[in-house]
Amino acid sequence: MKSSGDVVTASSQEPLRELARFTFDFAPHFCDPAHGCAAYHRGWSTVRLFESGGTLPAGFDFFRRELLDLAAERGTGRLRVMLSGAADTGQAALVLQALRPAGIEPEFVIVDRCRTTLEQHGLFLRLRGVTAEYRQADAVDVSVLPVDAILAHSFIGFIPEARREALFVTWNRLLAPGGRVLVSERFLQAGVKPRSPISPEERKARMARLVAVLEAEGASSREVQEIAVAAEGLWDQSGKRRKMPVDVFRNSLAAAGLRVLREAADQGPENVSPVATNDLAELHPRIEAVLVRAL
Repeated sequence: MKSSGDVVTASSQEPLRELARFTFDFAPHFCDPAHGCAAYHRGWSTVRLFESGGTLPAGFDFFRRELLDLAAERGTGRLRVMLSGAADTGQAALVLQALRPAGIEPEFVIVDRCRTTLEQHGLFLRLRGVTAEYRQADAVDVSVLPVDAILAHSFIGFIPEARREALFVTWNRLLAPGGRVLVSERFLQAGVKPRSPISPEERKARMARLVAVLEAEGASSREVQEIAVAAEGLWDQSGKRRKMPVDVFRNSLAAAGLRVLREAADQGPENVSPVATNDLAELHPRIEAVLVRAL
C-alpha cells in the first residue's frame, strides 16, 4: 500500500518522457510558423529529458520558499499562480512539487502565445487533477483575473526590448493585493559583453554526450538521428536573444510601479538548461528576484 507521502509525490511528478514525445511529434503542427518556435518547442523537452534526466528548471529552493511564504500569508491553502511564458511543463511541475507536499493546492493560469505549450500543459495538469486556465496570448497584452503569484523563468529575453517595460506594467496590473512576481533570469551584467552562440566544439561535445545517452537507452539509429536534428534546432537558439541589462531591469520595474522586495544571485548547482551552456551560466549569473507593487 502506498503511503500518503507516496501519493503526494505521484500527484506532482511530470511524466516527461510522454510529454516530450507529444511536443516532439506535434510542435510542427501546433506552432505558428510566423513565430518560428517549432524547433524550440520540438527540442526542449526531449533534450531536457535525455541530457539532464528531466531535471526541473533552476531555482526550486527559491520558488518553493517564496511560494510557501506567500501561501502562509494568504492562509487559504490555495494559490492562484500564473506562468508568464513557459518552455514546457517544467515550471508547472516545479510549482506542484513545491506546494503539494505542504498541502497547498495551486490554481494555474498558463499564458503563452504558442498552442504547443498550452496543449502540453493541458495534458500534464489534467492528468494531475490540477485546476488551470489556458490563455493563448501575448504575455504583454494578456488579461486575466488577479493572481497571487506570477512566475517568470528565463522569459524576459523573449520579449522585444521596446516592450519589456510594458510586460512589467502588465504584471503589476494582474497582481492581486499583496501578490508577488518571482523572477529567475540571466541578466546582462555591467561591463560584460553578450555571449556568442554555442561554439562548434562545444556543440560537438554536447551532441556526443546526448547520442551516448540515447544509444544507452536503446534508441534506434533513426530515433537518434531525429533527436539529434531536434537538438541542433534547439541549440541554434542559444545566444540569439538580447539579455536585459540588470540596471535597465531595475529602472524599468520602478517605472512600471514595481519594486524589488528581495534579490540574490542563484547559488544553485550546475546549469541544467537545455539551451544555455555552463560558460554562459558563469558569464551571466542567474538572478532570483521577488517583485511587489511599489508603495
